[in-house]
Parts: sequence; C-alpha cells; structure tokens
Amino acid sequence: MLGDAGIVDVTVLIGWFTAVSMTLSAYDVPSNADKTALPNSHHRRLSCRTADENTTKTTVDRRNPMPVQTAALGGRLPLVDPAATDDGRLIGPFNPALYSPAISAKFVELQMFELTHTTLNERVRQVVILAVGSVWRADYELYAHSAAARAAGISEHAVEALANGEIPDELTDEEKIAARLARQLSSTHRVDDALYREAEKAFDKQGLVDIAALIGAYHGVCTTLTLFEVPAPA
Repeated sequence: MLGDAGIVDVTVLIGWFTAVSMTLSAYDVPSNADKTALPNSHHRRLSCRTADENTTKTTVDRRNPMPVQTAALGGRLPLVDPAATDDGRLIGPFNPALYSPAISAKFVELQMFELTHTTLNERVRQVVILAVGSVWRADYELYAHSAAARAAGISEHAVEALANGEIPDELTDEEKIAARLARQLSSTHRVDDALYREAEKAFDKQGLVDIAALIGAYHGVCTTLTLFEVPAPA
C-alpha cells in the first residue's frame, strides 16, 4: 500500500525520531511539563539555556568524505540508475534515498553539516559510528566505516574489535569512553550516571551533544540499511 517511496519515507521518519530519542535518553530528559522545574531537576543532566547562550568552542572542519565503492547490490529495492558510479549503480543508503529524494536530501545535508561542524576528531567519530553499527549489525555501515576508521589511523585489529561490539585496549581513554557510551545508549537507550560523568569530563557538554547527534544520525542510516537489507560488497 505504501509503495517503495512510502516505505523509504517511513524509514527516514523512524530514523529521525530515533536520533531525537538518543539525545533525550543521553540527557535523561523527563516529560515534566512544568518548565520552572526543569533546570534544577535531579533527573536532568543539562541545565536549560537561553537562546543567547551560544557555544564558542572551535569545531573540526573536514571536507573529504570517503569515495563511494561500486560493488554492492541494492538489497530489497531495485537499483535506480543515476549513473553515479562506473557501472551506473548507487550503493549503501544512497540507492533507497533516490526513492524519496526530497526527504533524503535533507538527511544527507544534516550528515554533511555534522561532518564539518563537529567538535569530535575523526577517530572518535569513527569509533562512535562503528559502535552503533555493531549494535545494529548493519553490514554496509560496518563495511564503509571500517574503511573510514582505518583511514583515520585506527588499526585493523581495533576496527574488527569495534565492529564485533568490543572495546579494544589500544584505543585512547577518550575513544574507549565514546565507544562505551555509543554502545550503552544504542542498546539500552539509557546511560548510567558513572559513564555519563566520565563522558562529560572527557568531551564536555558540547562534545556530548555532538556525540548524541552522531549516534542518532547513524541510527537513522542503519534503519534504512536494515529495512532494505542493503548488503556490503562481497
């Protein structure tokens, strides 16, 4: 009844609100409608800020996304042919995106904005992304970001461990905290107080917001990859 485009729209919607839920869960945001109680609630990890309390922390600027590979199939969706690769195929989440281009374009815009404005370094980003992919067991996500993690200087052994849901010893302390945070939030939808305090000390509040946004974005990616059974190249 929904058709291919409708199914993509539903998937993107699920992904968007998974991203919202990741942030709400990370900061233990309650449903209290009384705004006067919010800043001092012992359930809240962030105080309420006013619109003019803008952050001034310098962000990391990266504008070299990983080149697209060409050897995968389209999963459950027939391949659309915009001739974006040598053999005319798109892979990963990009093929489903063509069935709902208006919504998908904004999702890609969000991802590119995160990439170029985050405070996280590239190694931490890839640790977080692989930790999310390991929870979902999203083959294409793990394939693509294993390559990106290696390019960021993470060893093959550490990449394989992260993809299998492990925390390799050779990571830095910050990277280990990021991996634990991403796995716990992704799998339990909660973060315990001890881990939250470790993460806040390591990344500060802005960094934690950036991590929450990144986790949420890749839950969105994984919803599409999983629904349409998008495979990794053989």
